[in-house]
Amino acid sequence: MAYQLIYADPPWRTNNVKTGGSMTSGAQHQYNTMSTKELCEMPVRDIIADESILIMWYLSSMPMDAIQVGHAWGFKKFLNMNGLVWGKLTKTGKHNFGMGFGTRAATESAIIMYNGSINRLIKNKSQRNYFEAKMPVDEKGKYIHSAKPDEAYDIVESLVGDVTKLEMFARCDEKREGWDVFGNQAASSIIYQPAQFIIP
Repeated sequence: MAYQLIYADPPWRTNNVKTGGSMTSGAQHQYNTMSTKELCEMPVRDIIADESILIMWYLSSMPMDAIQVGHAWGFKKFLNMNGLVWGKLTKTGKHNFGMGFGTRAATESAIIMYNGSINRLIKNKSQRNYFEAKMPVDEKGKYIHSAKPDEAYDIVESLVGDVTKLEMFARCDEKREGWDVFGNQAASSIIYQPAQFIIP
């Protein structure tokens, strides 16, 4: 299997372990994180098609890391640091008042990198990069750390059309129709062993 789309939400590791009012809201307290070096070492380049596109969420404090990972995964061309920009809304529809040492984060961005022809890879040329959607919550109404809204998947599917798709670091048990998934929180995940992916 060679994937034409890699849609990724890596578990980025930062130096800022203690964040938020409770000092336990950082990613390291929610799930296993990976260093930029560990992400770069994943052999994604072995499972992508000659013409392929990467749409990857990244931390606004680590843009160079995002580019580094994209190159290490085999994506040679750079399109946009803000290929997708999610305007995060609270449960009541207000703009999120997130964390930050300068301005407070109300958005998250996904980088787009690719191989081949971007004109062939992008099917919907009228999709805006900015969208607003509520932050996902669990069954108790608690915000799910780092989870992305369903609207993001709809936009990605509209952009690339009917291609072979892999979601990396998927976090839900139900994979979307037409997608393969990889992630230790996802059922039906493809298998990753050091230095190789195993696709059933």
